[in-house]
Amino acid sequence: MAATVQTIGTALGNKLVTDELETDAQGVAPKSLNITGAAAVVLMVEVDNTGNTHEIHYKMADATTVAIGSLAPDMQVRVPASSRQTVAFGDADGQTGVPFSSGFSHWVVKEAGLAGETGPDSKVTVKVLVS
Repeated sequence: MAATVQTIGTALGNKLVTDELETDAQGVAPKSLNITGAAAVVLMVEVDNTGNTHEIHYKMADATTVAIGSLAPDMQVRVPASSRQTVAFGDADGQTGVPFSSGFSHWVVKEAGLAGETGPDSKVTVKVLVS
């Protein structure tokens, strides 16, 4: 399934991206490229790994294209097996969100390290709140 972008226009953010990431039949890890279509500020992510009996690593890059296994992510979230993880981004100075100036691309693999290329056994649903 391709990522869907909904305009929501709230005080928290103005777009909610929902993406269902599934490993393909050849075992290639799932990724979505430049899902916001432009620069974005990521305010919050929710990663649903309830369909897997193994942990996954959700990786994000300030890029319009990604070569899984060779591009270091700008940020990474570890999500335990059979669970859902939500992360809100902000800092002590009241600045909210993490800017992605080139574009926002993301992917999901089983391994934490840079060389990880193994996709999850089942679908992982990711929701990203951006402004």
